[in-house]
Amino acid sequence: MARNARSVTSFFLSALLGLAGIATAQTSIHCFGGPRGDEAVDMAWLDGAPYLLVNSSSFGARDGDMVLMKLLPSGRPEWAKAYSTTRRDVPARLVPAGDGLLLLGRVLEPLSNSLIDDACLLRVDADGNQLWRRCFGEADINRDEHAGDVLLMENGDVLLGLYDAVGYDRRSAVLRLDGQGQPRWSYLLDSETDVRERLAGLVEADGGFWAVGALEVNATRSPAFLARLDGQGNILQWRGLGLPGRLILADGMMARRTADGLVIGCSAARPGGDTDLLLIRAGNQGDILWARRFGRAGDEQHHSIEVLENGHFLIGGSVSDLPGGPTDGLLLEVSPQGDVLWARRYGGPGDEVFYRAMVSSSGDIWAAGSTGKNEAASGKDVLLAIVGQAGEISGLPCITSELAFDPVPAEFTAEEGGRRAAWLVETDYDITATVTDMGYCPPYCCNVADTVEAVICRGQAHYGHSEPGYYVDTLPVPGGCDSVRHLWLEVLEPIPADTAYATICEGQAYQGFTTAGVHFTPVFDANGCLAQQPLALEVLSAPQVLGVELRPPSSCAGQDGAVGVAATGNGSLLYGLDSLRLTPDPHLEGLGGGRYTLYIQDESGCTTILDGLLLSAGCTIYVPNAFSPNGDGRNDHFGIFAHPGTVSEVLEFKVFNRYGGLVYDGAGIIPNLPASGWDGRFRSKEAPSGLYAYFIRARFSDGRMEVFKGGIHLLR
Repeated sequence: MARNARSVTSFFLSALLGLAGIATAQTSIHCFGGPRGDEAVDMAWLDGAPYLLVNSSSFGARDGDMVLMKLLPSGRPEWAKAYSTTRRDVPARLVPAGDGLLLLGRVLEPLSNSLIDDACLLRVDADGNQLWRRCFGEADINRDEHAGDVLLMENGDVLLGLYDAVGYDRRSAVLRLDGQGQPRWSYLLDSETDVRERLAGLVEADGGFWAVGALEVNATRSPAFLARLDGQGNILQWRGLGLPGRLILADGMMARRTADGLVIGCSAARPGGDTDLLLIRAGNQGDILWARRFGRAGDEQHHSIEVLENGHFLIGGSVSDLPGGPTDGLLLEVSPQGDVLWARRYGGPGDEVFYRAMVSSSGDIWAAGSTGKNEAASGKDVLLAIVGQAGEISGLPCITSELAFDPVPAEFTAEEGGRRAAWLVETDYDITATVTDMGYCPPYCCNVADTVEAVICRGQAHYGHSEPGYYVDTLPVPGGCDSVRHLWLEVLEPIPADTAYATICEGQAYQGFTTAGVHFTPVFDANGCLAQQPLALEVLSAPQVLGVELRPPSSCAGQDGAVGVAATGNGSLLYGLDSLRLTPDPHLEGLGGGRYTLYIQDESGCTTILDGLLLSAGCTIYVPNAFSPNGDGRNDHFGIFAHPGTVSEVLEFKVFNRYGGLVYDGAGIIPNLPASGWDGRFRSKEAPSGLYAYFIRARFSDGRMEVFKGGIHLLR
């Protein structure tokens, strides 16, 4: 119980937690956490059930992990799962997707020593089981891709917004995936200026979408950008929105669709000074309907905005009385015209912030974030507040107070621009999900005794207790009063699992095991407890190759090459080249020049693969020494010639003038086509007669790569 008595637990938590566990129609406060830092970064509803996405250093691999929590309607946890690589994982967004959820975040590249990340998207079902994952990062190791936003489109496609976080020239990108996470396209968003660009929000609109974010030009100029794209990623409209005297921040920026366009919530900071909330209303064509800045003497940070059924806007964030000072959670409701209907702050002597606020089906407001001290990672816990429709918390007036905001109209300067280009590559990570106990803080308050009944599995702990029995815990809290908790704890023993049997071929793996014998795998029994299931694994030997005879074709165009195989194995063997179209004949004939893969399969289905069998007839290509691009239909292009079928790809085909300047780059041309190659023009003008140098690198069908250099005479 020492965790609950640490110095960062303020009277704020002690008082608020006294109402935890009340039905969702009433107000309550909850916290969750472990021995290190934990904070809720996003929240979503799926089939009437609330889910939290948590950035945790207490659970999983403990180097920072994505944790998904499913909550009961009362706000208590039902289960929590940590999604971990072997290194750092940072969550960003949580979005409902059909009968499951999308988790967007970033992971540290496994071979990176300079904290370079890739963006990662996971799709899970309603029980948190991982269905698929897709990770993306630029091939350039100096690029650090962070997660901006994820959008599930009406046709089931998924839209990702990413941004660079390393270097001065930082770009943003948009990727479109199908419902299984396979990429359809990916493009850069670029303002065509040397700026730091950060995409923060995506909104679907009329077959396309809006992308919003911020551009950091310098220390005194950071405008927002609003880009409209069609469904294929083509930029239809780009608008930069500069706010004189203020820097628009991408941190906490969020956009949502409205009935007549979209609304953007963000923070606007004076260079070296205070920060205010900023709301921007835009129409369907990107025209700015109005903008309002909401500020007081201290800092107001925006983190969340939702459009309510009545068209109002619910905003979540943080507020402090001094710039950079201690923060309280902030909730406010704004009318469609930009008027503040109500505003409240929630907190005590520690730092509280709401990263996401939403409305439940019953009309209550759920706000999730963190509470604790910012100077220590161990001082943060997940904070969940369930409050009334006007932000009220019944019976706890000491931790909430009303605020007065004076909305100030904001006038923007407009900047046009934007372009697109191909970008990202897909990467692979081993992400595993583990069930974890988020360490739910019990509902205490001063001089209040609470009775709790709990059931756990052997090896788990509840409130620090792991053995069955009755416990009474007294916890000191600031203010000189104590809270008492009575716990009746039941511990379930795992139900033994029956032995499972499996057979694999040599070189294969089954549930991570590759050797014969009895192994043990973790399984969940009928009570949800972790048990060990015996696995009897048999490993069959693959066919053994005794020898291979290769006969190359007699000419470049010949098809009289052959492969002969001698092998032994379990029963009759089948043979095949480059596919599993197998034959019992070990003599494979009628082959042209090339590189082949040999498959040998026995009666048990075990297969031996030999890669890189080369049948080469020593073919090459022919390069002329002169051409005359005079339009007479003869030798008008400088190309290359080869025996049909011998050249698979021309990787490089460059021509240089006598000064070493590149005048032609024709990678990918097709040999033997009269109109393929250099036409003797440079920058749309006829190049002068004379001697030019060429460099050709080609890959042959047998896998060889050769380089050809020489001179070509241009005659006119």
